[in-house]
Amino acid sequence: MNQYWYLYLIFIPLGLAVTVSPLWRFVKFFETVFHEFGHAFVGIFLGQKLHGFKLRLNTSGETVTMSSGYGLRAICTQLAGYPAPVILGVLTLYYGYQGYGVSTVWFYVITSAMMAFFIRNLFGFIPLVIVAGISGLALWADTYGIQGSFIFTVLVGTMLVASGLRSFIDLFKYLPEGSDVWMLKDRTYIGQRFWVVIMFISALGFIFIDIYCINWVHSLILSYI
Repeated sequence: MNQYWYLYLIFIPLGLAVTVSPLWRFVKFFETVFHEFGHAFVGIFLGQKLHGFKLRLNTSGETVTMSSGYGLRAICTQLAGYPAPVILGVLTLYYGYQGYGVSTVWFYVITSAMMAFFIRNLFGFIPLVIVAGISGLALWADTYGIQGSFIFTVLVGTMLVASGLRSFIDLFKYLPEGSDVWMLKDRTYIGQRFWVVIMFISALGFIFIDIYCINWVHSLILSYI
């Protein structure tokens, strides 16, 4: 068991409370950042060219990639947005618990810096600067023995999971025009709620595969040491 397990008793309830409080709209901006990161990451992984991001004041966002409009790559890229915050949140909690808090915080610093190169509107810089600032604060706190990186992984991980799940529920209930599933329905003529379910199953599957593979690689390395 992680020796700082008691911090979960403080920061997991705090992270959950934030997502059901008036601060939800503020948290939603950060959830949108990693929603768009999901689109971009999968798009680049599948060989598409990333043109840029936009983050808007109404908490929506847009990622532009170059690909065939009706191809499998475009569908996979469209699917990646909503699962991304949940996946990142769970993995943030997991790797923080496993003792990789500093590496996890650096992931957020590097990701924010890389996304900043592709932001195409001025407002979009604000959430990225805040994410980078909070990450830097966590690393700075570590130098004073405050366990800033571990607190960061617990709080940010919880907020991303909770806000990502809330977004899934809202998407399933309201099916807003212009959403990812609305565009997928337009491309494939398959119902929107079907795509919501596929997104959720994909998120669970990716989390399981990632944790399993990391543990397998870690065990393999230890067997040769």
